[in-house]
Amino acid sequence: MIGLIIISKNQVPYMDQMLCKVDEMTVKPDRLYYMLDREPKKLQEEATAIMEKHSCKSFSKLLFNDKVPDNVYRPMMTPDVDYFLAGYCRNICIKEALADGCDKLVFIDGDCLPEGDIIKGYDEYLSGDKPIVLCGRRDDFGFGYTDQREHNKYRNIFRDPFTNIDEEAPVLDSAVLWSCNIGMNKAAIERLIKINSTLYGYNCVFSPIFSGCWGGEDGFLGVECFYDKEIILAGLGVPRTGITHIHHERPKAKYGHATFIEALRNAVTAHRYLLENYEV
Repeated sequence: MIGLIIISKNQVPYMDQMLCKVDEMTVKPDRLYYMLDREPKKLQEEATAIMEKHSCKSFSKLLFNDKVPDNVYRPMMTPDVDYFLAGYCRNICIKEALADGCDKLVFIDGDCLPEGDIIKGYDEYLSGDKPIVLCGRRDDFGFGYTDQREHNKYRNIFRDPFTNIDEEAPVLDSAVLWSCNIGMNKAAIERLIKINSTLYGYNCVFSPIFSGCWGGEDGFLGVECFYDKEIILAGLGVPRTGITHIHHERPKAKYGHATFIEALRNAVTAHRYLLENYEV
């Protein structure tokens, strides 16, 4: 079974467009988990009404996160801005999906519209017993479906688990990959949980504690995948499996890109030290 997980904050206005795209998919997910992060009751009711209009409601679960857990720590964020707890919400949906019997999961954001073959492509390439993490293509403002990976020599690097990466640059420059079009199979989920449990003491896939300026939990997932010897990391370059990002204003981070890279570099250093001293 393959599940599609969509996490949304301040993105209910895009929900109808998103579900239209799900309705039009050539291959539908077996389950759709649509989670809203700390939205007011009125928007929760609006989202429920939107879901009822679509044929995909028959295999969908609309979920609501109404709390900020104690283990979420994002000190580099502007304190008075209500930031998106994407990683925490994804972890909740992963548990729900595994309990329902899903063995393949696809993650997209609530402001991204999927192409028609996205589930078909992931379903085929996530098959097998080996842990596989795939990153799909993104049509982002000004780049088209070639996206930023085609314009930076590091961002197009994907590897098999037997390649030794000695430089930190591929990890740092590829942090942008861990965002809005990711797929993984059950073996990869179990492997990531084992890594995080052994090295960091939390039993989940997406880090709830990484303190990046934006995309923190996604950037840390990239670190884990790049340095693991079992996870197969690859790009999903299959036609019609990309997503189109809906252009909109974003909240301002307190610190800039350089500070984020420095935080990620520190995380890479700490992660590699732990791998050298602990067996996973």
